[in-house]
Amino acid sequence: MSAGALWLASLTAFPAAGAPLLAHRAFRGYGLAARLALAAACGAVAVSWTMNVASLAGWPWRLPLVLLAALAECFALRFLLPRSPSGAEPSFDRGPVTFWERAAVAVTLAAITIAAAATLSTSATSPDLLLFWGPKAGAFAAARGLDAAYLGDPLLRYQHLSYPPLVPNVYAFATIAAGAGRLPWMAAAATFPLLLAATAAGLAGVLRNSFSRRDAWIATAAITAALGLLGEVFDVAGNADPTLLLFETLAAAILVGSAGTTRAGQLLAGMLFAGAVAAKVEGLPFVAAAGVLFLFARRRSISWRHAPVFLFGPALLSLGGWFAFGRVRGLFRAYETYGPTLEVYLERLGPVLSGIAKALGAGGAGLPWLLPIAALLFARRRSRAALYPAAIAFILSAFFVFTYLHGAPDPALWIDWSAGRIFSIVSVLLTLAVIAGRARAGAAEETPPRSPATER
Repeated sequence: MSAGALWLASLTAFPAAGAPLLAHRAFRGYGLAARLALAAACGAVAVSWTMNVASLAGWPWRLPLVLLAALAECFALRFLLPRSPSGAEPSFDRGPVTFWERAAVAVTLAAITIAAAATLSTSATSPDLLLFWGPKAGAFAAARGLDAAYLGDPLLRYQHLSYPPLVPNVYAFATIAAGAGRLPWMAAAATFPLLLAATAAGLAGVLRNSFSRRDAWIATAAITAALGLLGEVFDVAGNADPTLLLFETLAAAILVGSAGTTRAGQLLAGMLFAGAVAAKVEGLPFVAAAGVLFLFARRRSISWRHAPVFLFGPALLSLGGWFAFGRVRGLFRAYETYGPTLEVYLERLGPVLSGIAKALGAGGAGLPWLLPIAALLFARRRSRAALYPAAIAFILSAFFVFTYLHGAPDPALWIDWSAGRIFSIVSVLLTLAVIAGRARAGAAEETPPRSPATER
């Protein structure tokens, strides 16, 4: 078996690591495929956090020990959940599959296939994979730990040493496990269609646990097609954006639906939040907006003793290990910034907005934003539940614009290479707003999920 195939095969360690948590009866209603995708996400969070702590303690990475520790962490999380009602079974729509559902499944599979073809042809390969995600992973694998000497090299400042390490850690884990000696570049790029497939599998299971089967599949198809198109146009294969979008999309889907009011849903969303903040810098404003708005929107239907801890606790631990390593090794104390917070160049607002509009429309990529906006504007009925994802989308958009008003005198190039990627989550959130808006007013808040997860 080639090094690349072994590298990809070693990624099965992550769903194995997260399996003890997702095997809990509270998650049975999501279905097997969704639970496998969610287990992989939670397993990656636990493995990466363990690798950070090991490096902080000065211990070299020994993969069997890292994996066993991650398994133990995910198993321990089960004790935070209540016992589910005995004998309860998931309750999905049992009616015949409709034409629209078949069409949605076909679109989803086609989007994943096209993403795989684009990856194999290298048309979607990210330059950032070659510039810093890949080199960091290779350095970490060679050092069997977070390589402080590599990160502190002044000649490598362009590699953004404070960027969170989940993606390089995952790549390093697979590189060591495969005995590759170096990062297999094509295998790393192939994570794009794999992550897109995992996002689709997790999304379908999560949404149909709170919404109708038809709406769940149509939303899954729309989001998968959008992320596939945006990933190909904006060259994300191999970089951290598909990983970030996996965590963000699944977390938002849980919190939009009725599962968000349960302890199981909140803990799962918290683990996905932890993955988002550990995947890319943009994960932090997403977690802040999604978490705070959720607590406000569901303030009457959640337990204030559990919800804030479950939502934000894993993310604080996830970031805490990384920033502790940076501080102890004298590398960094916080994320890199583009200038003083209050040093805002408001005269740039017009060019920044026009630059964003131009970037988002590149290569015909504007549809993933325009279609859900049109669906929201012209919908015959709207539920208040649509306000939650729409508000997150608005806050993130405002934050990204605010960020572009800092830094370089002319942000045009910066916007051109980054706007399409960082605004991708806005497309996802708008689509979730459409499906939430179709529900009966108040249904998402009042109707418990059709599964054992109703136990709070």
